[in-house]
Amino acid sequence: MILLPEQFKLLFYHFIAGWCTGFSYQFEHIIKMQFNTKYIHHFIDFIWVTVCVLVFYAGLFQLNGGQTQ
Repeated sequence: MILLPEQFKLLFYHFIAGWCTGFSYQFEHIIKMQFNTKYIHHFIDFIWVTVCVLVFYAGLFQLNGGQTQ
């Protein structure tokens, strides 16, 4: 069971992670506009999503003490 201060800490980290994701998406969108082919657009989207998933998984893995259930 997670105590209340830990829940607030996790809520704060999720808020910051969501804000950073939205902020980084704007940069990703600017980079995509530099290229004209849809294949490069899809590749940049794939890389961005993959990096976000790996970073968020690593962060959540650290927040819950390395326990995956």
